[in-house]
Amino acid sequence: MLVMPTFNYSEGRASAFAKARDRLPMNDNFHLDAVIPDLKSKVKVGILDELAGALSQVSNIPKEFLVQTLLEGHSNGGCPAHAGVAIPNCRVGRISDCFIVFGRSREGVRFETALDNKPVHLFFSFCSPLAAPEMHVRLLGHLSRCLKNGFFRNQLLKAESRAEIVALIEPMEKCY
Repeated sequence: MLVMPTFNYSEGRASAFAKARDRLPMNDNFHLDAVIPDLKSKVKVGILDELAGALSQVSNIPKEFLVQTLLEGHSNGGCPAHAGVAIPNCRVGRISDCFIVFGRSREGVRFETALDNKPVHLFFSFCSPLAAPEMHVRLLGHLSRCLKNGFFRNQLLKAESRAEIVALIEPMEKCY
């Protein structure tokens, strides 16, 4: 299993943040086995349940805990959606690595937090260590920047297979 390296917090927060800023190893965080090319649910809670299931598989964090945590973050406004994309995320204690999964809904799902009131089709969901807020913010910013690219989003929507989706996501590390 690929995981993000942990920071040495004895070096201080500024040094740990500098390391996070210098390079975000997207492919070290992203779990290719956790690509869901066709999310089945038609409602937000079901989508978050499917994403939490995939996160649970790669992280060994109980699915029920992840569902609850993602729902709490979403209800607190922590998961705005725009341009057909949502990034449900949470911070979790007792983990030292970050875990990312991807899901796609061909039909789209209504999210009340969608800034443009359009259905959401693409989901990157992740959990990160509670003790590493800079890792969380860095990853959220990186995903957001990459997903601003309309051509990239369109290619993810058009991909015919899990392998095609993976081939599109792997170069995201270089997206700035």
